[in-house]
Amino acid sequence: MVRKVLAAGLALHLAACGGGQAEPSRPETGDPLLVLLNQRRAELSCPALSGDPRLAEAARRHARDMLDHGVRDHTGSDGSTAGQRISATGYPASATGEILYWARGTGDARQAVDAWMDSPGHREIISDCGLTQVGAVELAEGGEYVAVADFATA
Repeated sequence: MVRKVLAAGLALHLAACGGGQAEPSRPETGDPLLVLLNQRRAELSCPALSGDPRLAEAARRHARDMLDHGVRDHTGSDGSTAGQRISATGYPASATGEILYWARGTGDARQAVDAWMDSPGHREIISDCGLTQVGAVELAEGGEYVAVADFATA
């Protein structure tokens, strides 16, 4: 049975209005979200997460859905759950967790990770040393910024 953990709530941050085109996250090895998440995990004595392209695909799908359909929850506009999105990529998860961040206007990886660490539900997922891989994605478009991180263990 797959253990699923979702953050208790959606981290919201209202910022000054911004805009721009959708931009995919940078590759996992240099991804600011991955770097910052691993810094926070090191402070908690957890091993570093490794980036997984399948988890990044699941996270990207949900981030795009958040921007395109105004989704502000872990359930996609098509009714999909984080576990279903991860499974659809072929990732053989035995445990999963998803965290979301949304900002009106501008946002960045540091704001997202700071907000996640200030939220007990999000922090719980980041500090779960049993979750070993992540796909973390940032997108910005039309005055909105979203970040999604899908965690898992095979």
